[in-house]
Amino acid sequence: MGVRGRGVGVRGRGAWVRGAGGVGGGRVGRKPGAKVRRGGYNGGMTDEPTETTFDEASTPGAATHAAEFAVADWINRYETAWETNEPDDIRALFTPDATYRTEPYSTPWTGHDEIVAGWISMKDLPGDASFEWHPLAITPAVATIEAVTDYPREGRTFNNLWVIRLAPDGRASDFTEWYMQQPA
Repeated sequence: MGVRGRGVGVRGRGAWVRGAGGVGGGRVGRKPGAKVRRGGYNGGMTDEPTETTFDEASTPGAATHAAEFAVADWINRYETAWETNEPDDIRALFTPDATYRTEPYSTPWTGHDEIVAGWISMKDLPGDASFEWHPLAITPAVATIEAVTDYPREGRTFNNLWVIRLAPDGRASDFTEWYMQQPA
């Protein structure tokens, strides 16, 4: 979502996230040894989802792996909200007191009502853009995502930087985006 028409959205699930034994996305809170079916980019080998076993107790850096899975899951849910523009899908991304900044120094939208209203006021229509992303850094506290959003019908492409702070339940408590239009 973000600043619709100015370069932010999620498309194509083009995520690189290292996980336990593979690449892709998933959900936080998997039971040890549970199979994790993950959509998204899996090393360029195939477009098919990957499946691996994730055991938090025996995986080095399990907290970081869980954070990587949580971020990929959040971005996939963001994509769903972008496609539907449904208030419930948007609300599900954020904690009730979350802040959303469309630019680093802008006044944030605060709470579900402001975030939903801001999102809807700037929405893109489904299919308006394509989006590819990869993490620059993911810790249990914060994720920094670099992306490119292309609006082919408008002839505009943007570079994006997102800073996402996720609550333990996988919803964002704070989201800030930067977007810069590429020269024509």
